[in-house]
Amino acid sequence: MKRVEEELETQKAHIERLSEEKHTGGIIRILQMEYDRVNYMRKDYLRIRLRKIQKFDIDILSSDDVENLLNKAEIDFASGYLDLRERHFGKSFLHHIPDNYDSLTEKNMEVKPNMDEYVFFKATANVGTVNLGESGDAEINEGDIVVASYGHIKDILSSGMVH
Repeated sequence: MKRVEEELETQKAHIERLSEEKHTGGIIRILQMEYDRVNYMRKDYLRIRLRKIQKFDIDILSSDDVENLLNKAEIDFASGYLDLRERHFGKSFLHHIPDNYDSLTEKNMEVKPNMDEYVFFKATANVGTVNLGESGDAEINEGDIVVASYGHIKDILSSGMVH
């Protein structure tokens, strides 16, 4: 994400330099449209990421490798969100239901991600042969873009060999 933000800053500076020159109106409009498109996609990615953090906050925070999944600001956000949600639900209705259901952190109250959901990923290193379940085994090399169920690639994702 940092690389995308750096490229956006470079693009913005380039647009500002060109706007000082004559006869570059068409080029500036095209560059500005591209800047706006990439910036929108960046913001949309972050919105989706925050929505997933909110949806799976308990599962994420109880994970052993939470530092590999989220950056410091996202961990703070997830912790704060969970605290606010627990306080709100506690004041609203949790104190009216049976004791075995009055906590959001109980295992039966957790929302877990669907590990069978298919995801795209790109290999950043040679991974080797990976079992992709019903699809069989696949040789994954650096630069390959693959679609597989999240459950089958979760371990190599946390290793940093794919993203």
